[in-house]
Amino acid sequence: MARIRINPGEAGPIRTTRQVQDANGRWTTAPKGSKKAGRVLARARWRDRRGQTHEASAHASSDARARALCQAALDRALSVRKGNTLTSKSTVAEALELWRQDIDRPDYSAGRALSESTKKQYRDAARRHLQGSELAAMSLAEANNAGTLERFLRAVATDHGDGAMRLTRKVVNGLFQLALSDGAIERRASKDLAPIRGGKEHQTKLDYGRAYSKDEVDSLKAYCDASEFAARLDLADLVAFGIGTGARISEALRVRWDQVDLEAGVVLIDGTKSRAAKGVVPMGPSLTTRLKARAEARGRDGLIFPNVGRHPSSVIDKSKPRDRRNVTKHIRALLNDAGFEWARFHTSRHTAATSYLLAGGTPLEAQALLRHGDSRTLDRYVDSSQAVARIDRDKLL
Repeated sequence: MARIRINPGEAGPIRTTRQVQDANGRWTTAPKGSKKAGRVLARARWRDRRGQTHEASAHASSDARARALCQAALDRALSVRKGNTLTSKSTVAEALELWRQDIDRPDYSAGRALSESTKKQYRDAARRHLQGSELAAMSLAEANNAGTLERFLRAVATDHGDGAMRLTRKVVNGLFQLALSDGAIERRASKDLAPIRGGKEHQTKLDYGRAYSKDEVDSLKAYCDASEFAARLDLADLVAFGIGTGARISEALRVRWDQVDLEAGVVLIDGTKSRAAKGVVPMGPSLTTRLKARAEARGRDGLIFPNVGRHPSSVIDKSKPRDRRNVTKHIRALLNDAGFEWARFHTSRHTAATSYLLAGGTPLEAQALLRHGDSRTLDRYVDSSQAVARIDRDKLL
């Protein structure tokens, strides 16, 4: 059947598919004639204001509910941005308000649709460093100057660190891209900026490309298991989970017990970085044994790594994920104490892939393990879901 032509700013028809879950927890199309269906998936294509095609989708237990949710998603995607069009006389503060609306759109002006965690980081950076600043009071014409922007961002880096500066720079790029789209400026001066650093040297330089060796993994796990600090903040199992699955810290903190099959040794991780980020990940024998002991001691309801109080037993809310920034600070302190000043939680992700490849796994299987969506050429020809099924659990840490 030929596809219906969709004009910019319009949507195509909503189509529904009945789905069932397979043994690995993946949702697949229900066989023809089957009366059983775990859910109904509704999908529809739509085109944004620049003519690019996107897909809105929603799922529910009934056809009518799935269609209604999908239609609501289409309405949000096609809604016209509130506020007046920006001009060269508009202030940066006014552009910032429109940018806050723009990042919620699937056709975000500065790039692809953003995950909720990324949006939160951008909003926090805008509120802390841009809102109420001298730059915010300037007009877009005045602020759209490489020297002005460099001085502003350098001050943020000096006062708050390079990480805060990088987030703020992305916000600045986004709001000036919005101004460019509205015709308020002819080009973005933010594109001309050289790399900026605040002049503060880290006491210990992080090694972003390094992975733990097998001996280092054993040493780190042993230290975490014996650490009173790690026990009080429930960090030992979290560190082991990251090493064993390659999960990002935000993903690990959101995994629920109902997403784990301890008998099969697999876990469903709801990633948000790309379409491939959500998938079933196998766990090695060591991690599976550790989680079985945790389940027996703490129960299997809610999140695996929920909020904790001053003691591991004082659970606050098993349905509410822990604050990622606080946990990152705690992991930083733990790694420093353990003698791994160069490492970070994301080092576990490098380790999961590196250890698997060194044990004889293929690059495609390692890509499936990490759930990377940007595989370039390989992704066009290979079914990575089959690579997940071929992963040898005994090769995982």
